[in-house]
Amino acid sequence: MPNLDVKTAPVVDADGHVNENRVDWVERLGPDFADVAPRFLNGLHLLVEGQVLPRSQDLLGPTNDPRPKVHKSDKYWSNRPGQRDPDARLRDMDEEGIDVAFLFGTYISLTGMGGIKNPRLAAALARSYNDWLHDEFCSADPARLKAVAVLPLQDPEAAVAEIGRVAAKGVLGVHTLPQIQRTPLHDPSFDRVWAAAQDADVPMSVHIVNSYGSMGDLFPTFGQKHAFVPVDMMAAVTSFTAGGLLERFPRLKVAFFEAGVGWLPWLAARLDQHVQLLPDDFPARTRLPSEWLSSDRVFFGVEPDDPFMASAIAAYGEERFLYSSDYSHFDCECPETVEELFENEDLSPTAREKVAGANAATFFGLGALAPLARPTVAS
Repeated sequence: MPNLDVKTAPVVDADGHVNENRVDWVERLGPDFADVAPRFLNGLHLLVEGQVLPRSQDLLGPTNDPRPKVHKSDKYWSNRPGQRDPDARLRDMDEEGIDVAFLFGTYISLTGMGGIKNPRLAAALARSYNDWLHDEFCSADPARLKAVAVLPLQDPEAAVAEIGRVAAKGVLGVHTLPQIQRTPLHDPSFDRVWAAAQDADVPMSVHIVNSYGSMGDLFPTFGQKHAFVPVDMMAAVTSFTAGGLLERFPRLKVAFFEAGVGWLPWLAARLDQHVQLLPDDFPARTRLPSEWLSSDRVFFGVEPDDPFMASAIAAYGEERFLYSSDYSHFDCECPETVEELFENEDLSPTAREKVAGANAATFFGLGALAPLARPTVAS
């Protein structure tokens, strides 16, 4: 195998993670929310509004469950200090060969925001979290660390205001969950949010996982629950394609993260069939769902160990997929994800470079980007 030099292409991690479980959210939210603000119980669960999140039927199971025992090689990172310390994160990015990282949360922006019911609390927590991530964490190196702001869809008007507020700060992307407490994203109550993102030219990201997931209550263990989290993302993709969002908001861009890509052809074929057989059951449309998935407004995060990456690229185009490290959750393969991507001989050299960074630069509006970190991947 020939040497593949990461220096030849910028690397943009479109989906890395921070961990908010050592931030005092009670203090940050202040006296107005002192009784309901998120408190960490054991590093895995939150107490919010008097409820424990995730709920026992959601991803992590009951509060008295032991931490899941993960069997993977010691060479792979998990729960690294760089999830909490930006300087440590930058060192890890240098080792991995990542030039720029777009950052999502773990417990606050995903689990917490998915379970909060009080719209005022959701709006206040989103503002506080976004300020912490952008103003504090990412300020260690704003050229390399990029916040993806969370939106409080419990209050669509507050979400609209938050889009304007973070866009004014220079934040390049916002995100939400695949569904909001069993309300799908194409529900008309959210239309003002998609309109605001479109008007501000801010790309929308949809990221798993959240409380009130679609399948968690069917299974008793973390591993069984976690295997089915992509089901929620199938619902989100349906909302944007067959649900009409991409048609109603013709300048909106969307990316779907951390759900794999192997299910895309099946879902596209099934949606196409149902739209054609039962057109009255779907909103007005100008394209079939499968056609939307190949459009220049739809992107998917893909981790380099995904066995379906090459076939998905062949089906939907090499411009549609964004390298995602998933740093440093239990199932990621850091520090070898960049190496794995550039050594994937099922992809053309052009596809590797596009997935590694060019596509993310397009989606997030980074513009021209030169490599910053310069490791060389050995053969």
